[in-house]
Amino acid sequence: MSSTKSNAVPITFKVMGMSCIDCTPLITDYLSAQPGVLEAAADYEGGKVKVTYQPERTSPEDLARAIIASGTSTDWKHEFNPILEPAS
Repeated sequence: MSSTKSNAVPITFKVMGMSCIDCTPLITDYLSAQPGVLEAAADYEGGKVKVTYQPERTSPEDLARAIIASGTSTDWKHEFNPILEPAS
């Protein structure tokens, strides 16, 4: 495994405002454009987005800002409570 992947952290955000399945690529594009994002996958039916990122290059707050910039929202401002997943 490369050092890029070994320091990767998975995180899942609850996303509100995905009005249709066409929102998923938009959210994914916004997140993928952020420095340090290795993977991003939005789930319309589940109302969430899973991101794998490098914590030394970006933060959960920056990722939440990218979600909001895509035209949707997340509850990070009020209850910043992403679902952290254990490292595998």
